[in-house]
Amino acid sequence: MVYVVGMDIGAIAVKTMVVNEKGVLSTSVFETGVSPKRTAMDSLQAALELAGIEFKDVNMVVTTGHGRSKVPFSNLTRSEITCIAKGVRAVDSSARIVIDVGGQGIRVIRIADDGSVEKFLNNDKCSSGTGCFLDNMAMALKVGIEDLGELSSRSGSPSCLSTKCTIFAESEVVSLIARGTSREDIIAGLHQSVAQKVQGLVKAIGGNGEAIFCGGVARNGGVVAEMRKVLGNGMKVIPHPQLMGALGAAIFGLETIGGAA
Repeated sequence: MVYVVGMDIGAIAVKTMVVNEKGVLSTSVFETGVSPKRTAMDSLQAALELAGIEFKDVNMVVTTGHGRSKVPFSNLTRSEITCIAKGVRAVDSSARIVIDVGGQGIRVIRIADDGSVEKFLNNDKCSSGTGCFLDNMAMALKVGIEDLGELSSRSGSPSCLSTKCTIFAESEVVSLIARGTSREDIIAGLHQSVAQKVQGLVKAIGGNGEAIFCGGVARNGGVVAEMRKVLGNGMKVIPHPQLMGALGAAIFGLETIGGAA
């Protein structure tokens, strides 16, 4: 039996997936914290325990994400772009346009008919619109990140933020609170700004087909609702959107050692 581990070491979370030739055996998600290396080890151990195997049973570990090179037990590294594309295509073979909004980046990927990455675009160096951006805004508003979607659904008049910079946006949020603007309207405005940024990248990359949304931010119902307003209701959210990078990494491992992908 072949066992492969795919790991996505991101800015906000470390995602781990254990697979064999028959499919997915287990997954684990840990907050990255201050030590990606330590968190990766903890996430790996948790996933192995759930799969009922030990590290000595693992044939290959493939890592991706911004911390992929920091894991000493990694056998192979792959870029986020290629892993996300491969993971999404494994779940939905019709995928042509993939939108990934993660902790530190926004990526729009155009996939060719044969499943290869045809073109991709990233957001600029500013982190606005990413998971870290929304985390910072949630802290400024004193709400839980998991509550943003539900709160924004209550908005009657979303606020229009004049800046896209994370630092200045936080100051603007504080000013809006001081003026009596509701948290619900501020959050809805933040979600609109994320959707508009993504829309610009989707238009720039071109291509045909309905977009598929993945990444940790795809779990935020408020962002999903705003994305569907600008991209159309045909936009799909992939199941387990946070795990596509880890899935793609695991598939690369199976392919490398000759297992069934």
